Amino acid sequence: MLDIGCGTGDFLVSLGAGYHAYGIEPSAAAAMAARRGVTIVGASIASLPADAHYDAIVLIDVIEHVGDVGALLDRAYAHVVPNGLLVVSTGDPCCAAWRRRGSRFWYSSFPEHLTFPSVAYFAGWAERHHAGPVSQTPIRYRSIGVWRRLLGLAIQTAYQLSPAAFDAVGRIGGWLMRRRAPRQRHYSPGIPGVFRDHQVLVVRRPVQRAPTTPG
Repeated sequence: MLDIGCGTGDFLVSLGAGYHAYGIEPSAAAAMAARRGVTIVGASIASLPADAHYDAIVLIDVIEHVGDVGALLDRAYAHVVPNGLLVVSTGDPCCAAWRRRGSRFWYSSFPEHLTFPSVAYFAGWAERHHAGPVSQTPIRYRSIGVWRRLLGLAIQTAYQLSPAAFDAVGRIGGWLMRRRAPRQRHYSPGIPGVFRDHQVLVVRRPVQRAPTTPG
């Protein structure tokens, strides 16, 4: 299994010893993943040799950070073996909470989040590549208790009413706490688990059958 953007290898390590774990990671976290048993094969998918293929390739919280989703999917899919899987986990812009709030939804607020493809986009991409049908499962990003969920709803409401005021309060709070970290330029409501606003999409690469010769 290849995890593109594996970070410190948390996902791959969680699978246990029954998998050969490979990772792509551009940051310093790659060293930690390697110490945990992950084979780091490069800093980007462009560094993979053409003949490198995997039974499953996963992209967890990666798609939303790239400008050209189609190009990334194309490159990843080229390294999936026949009957193998391409698995993507990302935000679900079609969830009811997101559609009601639009650009003021919490997951849209992060400057590094660039694109939010829907299941219809993935289905169109799979059809163009003659891949199997897209399986989509809506999920919560994290399991949290009732009180944390209520607090998250209050935070979402505050951000929805005025993103500028929310950012100003964050800056004032940072100043009052006299944080030693570099000054944060933007404050976003990080509230994973409040809504069922993520999705896991799975595409299987079909087996290419040899053409039959007429008898």
